[in-house]
Amino acid sequence: MAAVLCIGIGIAVFTATSPEKPPELPPELLKNLLASADPEDRVDALRYLHARKIDIAPFEIYQEMANSPHLQERYWLARIL
Repeated sequence: MAAVLCIGIGIAVFTATSPEKPPELPPELLKNLLASADPEDRVDALRYLHARKIDIAPFEIYQEMANSPHLQERYWLARIL
């Protein structure tokens, strides 16, 4: 009985802490976020692409992002590429 209880608690904790995919964003909004002047918006968009495993190639802005002075932006771009 104790083993079943421990396994149940373990499953409950694991499912409660598992990461979920972000909600679906319209492609036009995603394109605007990637082209935003705010680096945090661009990083958020890159994280979204990474979480959903979306190819960045259709968004031509990624070539300019490779030369960004913001380290975090280049990091997420490298993870996606």
